[in-house]
Amino acid sequence: MERQSEAYLREIKDRSALDAKPLEEGAGRAPVSAPAIDLASSYDTYIGTGLYGRRYPRSNANMARLLGSVVTAGDCVLDFGCGDGRYIGPLLESGARVIGYDISPVALESVAATYGAAISAGRLQTVGYSLDALTRAVAPGSCDVALLMFGVLGHIRGHAQRVEALRTVRSLLKPSGRLVVTVPNRARRFAKEQAACRDMVAAGLLEEGDILYQRHDATGSIDMFYHLFTPASFAELLTSSGFVTQRMVPESVMPERSVLSLPGGAMLDRALMATVPLHLAYGFAAVATLAAEAA
Repeated sequence: MERQSEAYLREIKDRSALDAKPLEEGAGRAPVSAPAIDLASSYDTYIGTGLYGRRYPRSNANMARLLGSVVTAGDCVLDFGCGDGRYIGPLLESGARVIGYDISPVALESVAATYGAAISAGRLQTVGYSLDALTRAVAPGSCDVALLMFGVLGHIRGHAQRVEALRTVRSLLKPSGRLVVTVPNRARRFAKEQAACRDMVAAGLLEEGDILYQRHDATGSIDMFYHLFTPASFAELLTSSGFVTQRMVPESVMPERSVLSLPGGAMLDRALMATVPLHLAYGFAAVATLAAEAA
């Protein structure tokens, strides 16, 4: 395990160094246009075709462990951007009551099909598909914990919209509430897509850190949007949204698919997380509380 960790660390350091090199003039450039992407529709397809479930068949054990240190039995937990519910299972097992929110109807249909018994028992409530609907369904100051897992925050387009989402979540938390949120690392993710979007960023059509990308399966291509973060930009966003970061750790060091699919992947990733610097992580995870003025 130690040799594997050392080899992987060398690999990601080499890869980060390559990604940091400037492109030659005009290389990898896309036409200056930024198409609108209906992310709800994209995720309807992503989940409905089964592609999402095949790529990410279960929760990341290391992140489930982090949640176990934050969530206690009896907590009301808002899973914001719950997707097909891969973190809902561990939350229910912990004794929490869960509110699953998502913009994708197909995602919530999948949650209902998997966790129908918990819905019937009143342990799980699903809400879609807008912030207005969420604030109508959930009373202010009623949640103990809120989650935005596996890059959900990065799928929200526009800094102002990300702040709005986090402030909405904050309004639903108790004064003693906790936030757990993960985001993708700009230094480790989508180097080619970042290069291809530079002209759109320069033209003001995308924000710094924004990318457009696609997922593919036998049925075709799915258009996607992501905002990639640095540790500093992640911390600043939480602060400007009324949160105080208590700790920031790697979400993973290996790609999420490798963590889930490789034999011993979660164990190897856990070892790497203990030794790899935060800036080389595949993604960042933060635990935050409400700022005093917000509380």
